[in-house]
Amino acid sequence: MNKNKIISSITLMVAGVLSIAGSEAHEYHCNLVSGSVVLAPDAGCGIKNAYPGLTYVGLPNTCFSVRLTMGGRKFSGVAGLTAEGMAHPLEGSRSQRGTPAMLKEQGLPAVTNEFGLVESRRLFTGRTALSLSGGKVYTADAGVAAGPSSTEQMLITGGSGVYAGAKGTIYTTGDLVGKGGGYFGKICTPAPRSSRRDDD
Repeated sequence: MNKNKIISSITLMVAGVLSIAGSEAHEYHCNLVSGSVVLAPDAGCGIKNAYPGLTYVGLPNTCFSVRLTMGGRKFSGVAGLTAEGMAHPLEGSRSQRGTPAMLKEQGLPAVTNEFGLVESRRLFTGRTALSLSGGKVYTADAGVAAGPSSTEQMLITGGSGVYAGAKGTIYTTGDLVGKGGGYFGKICTPAPRSSRRDDD
């Protein structure tokens, strides 16, 4: 195969990939969402049943009930901290670190937390199941907390009902446990087949 044929083949492959990516982008309808959210400790750890198959920390104050507003309406859910693997770039595959992870940063005040460990901030991971109008939305969460204040990124992993196959990202920030905070993001759901370009 000569050089021109190779370049032509690569060009066709790239065009095909871009075409597929473009068509997939049009197969979802995305809605912007925002509102308020507050968490409360959930002694029954309802997230274990709502989003099974994961390793939840399961200690006191690591499972939560969720109350949120969306478009003036109130909804609920459950959430919980998970234990996830972490790799340190200086340790590579030998790393045995995991979440939640307590940071002890130079120059920042540190406190002894509820686990008896000293921290200046904490990295955490979790899962959330939200019961919304028409179905449920499931998310994989990661964030950082300093005292009662936290910031979190929630990647939508799927859902049920009208949210089956959902994707998107939601961000939360505030004193979420007890006092509450805010969230914003987008929920994208598969478009009805009749509205997809490739169904002609």
